[in-house]
Amino acid sequence: LKKDKLDFEQNKDELISRFISGYEKCVMNKDNISLTLSGGIDSRCLLSTGLFLKESKKMVAYNESVLGSRSQIYSKEMAKMSGVPYKFFSLDDDFVKNYPKLLNEVLNVTEGMTFSSEVEGSWLRHHVKSEKNQVMLHGAFAELSKIGTMHLYDVSPEILKSNRRDLASALWKRFEKNYNLKL
Repeated sequence: LKKDKLDFEQNKDELISRFISGYEKCVMNKDNISLTLSGGIDSRCLLSTGLFLKESKKMVAYNESVLGSRSQIYSKEMAKMSGVPYKFFSLDDDFVKNYPKLLNEVLNVTEGMTFSSEVEGSWLRHHVKSEKNQVMLHGAFAELSKIGTMHLYDVSPEILKSNRRDLASALWKRFEKNYNLKL
């Protein structure tokens, strides 16, 4: 919207309506809603939409982060204030040990279009016990604004020759250089 000629004030009601409609489609025919709650704007919007709709669905908020981090503290407080059950999963040595596998999993699923929180979300999916008729909502909309600066995937001859399965391996070579720094 920054560079667009659309006026936010004139379009915000439609944007909110579309967000709510998208939420409703995601939870349709589901009894259990799991929500990754980071404390950021995306997860706050998902939480508030669920509370706004006042549906008779069981909602549980999950946070996966470092104990004592801003994400952990904010999400716990938001869940408490909202009356939504909260479960915390610490990004511990298990996460670090499985990081390469998780990143490759995300790259395979998204074909290279990853967002910074997707690896944590994938790790959480492996740790949350699945309930019958459940959906997990994970906010990553704000990450779209960072694509131009955070995720510069230049096309190379190697990438052009790669089939979809080999794309994750080719992209992993780019991450591998800085892997130890990230750890």
